[in-house]
Amino acid sequence: MTFIEKEQIRKNFCRGASTYDQYAKVQKKMAQELSNKITAVGKEFREILEIGCGTGFLTELLAKEFPRANILALDISPRMIEVAQKKLSSYPNITYLVEDGENLCINGSFDLIVSNAVFQWFNNYLQPFALYHKNLKEDGCFIFSTLGEQTFRELGQALSFLGLESPKEALINAGELGRILTTCGFAKWTVEEQLLKDYHASARELLVGIKKIGAQSHCFSARGFCLKGGDIFKLAVFLNSRYREGKGVYITYQVLYGFAQKSRQTN
Repeated sequence: MTFIEKEQIRKNFCRGASTYDQYAKVQKKMAQELSNKITAVGKEFREILEIGCGTGFLTELLAKEFPRANILALDISPRMIEVAQKKLSSYPNITYLVEDGENLCINGSFDLIVSNAVFQWFNNYLQPFALYHKNLKEDGCFIFSTLGEQTFRELGQALSFLGLESPKEALINAGELGRILTTCGFAKWTVEEQLLKDYHASARELLVGIKKIGAQSHCFSARGFCLKGGDIFKLAVFLNSRYREGKGVYITYQVLYGFAQKSRQTN
């Protein structure tokens, strides 16, 4: 597995913060679905920690659904937080923190820890998930979405066909995710899978969109791999011809939705 450069991730998201909302169509759908799952739990959550708030898609949904909750929203990108703060300035129950969710330096007691489309940027799930378990109250919930290994499969197939395979970052699968949740102490958990297609007018717009949401490291690797102009043209031609439907050129996202609950201690 290729090591994910966190400083590069921070720079990518800082650079794209002002236009992120325009391109992150799938992430918005994921946030809404995640919000629906959180609401379906039927609990009145009061202390909420959001890992990787970005520009505030899920944050706003949480603030509306739980107006009496204290929401701590953190993100690795200070520019993302600036955008979220400006956009959500009318919600007094949100506090923001610039922090890497994989290497948290906070101790709290939360009844809900949430995250939307963030954990694919982690090098390791085990250590942070164990910390989230520690910081949950008894019966507290850990509800999240992350991207699975079939995400961007069309790009992988295209690069392979053209002989341009890159050492792209490995993504997780549902079985591995479940094993990690069990190891971290979550006795009760579920993982659901969903495939979403993201459509664009052309392959060029598709590739621009991937860059604008900071996801290029999961396609072309953050370290050392660089497509030349001619290769990009060949890639675009292949995508335009092979992966086009009525709505346009598409790319697949495999979304994994996780629900885990911290057990109540018994004597």
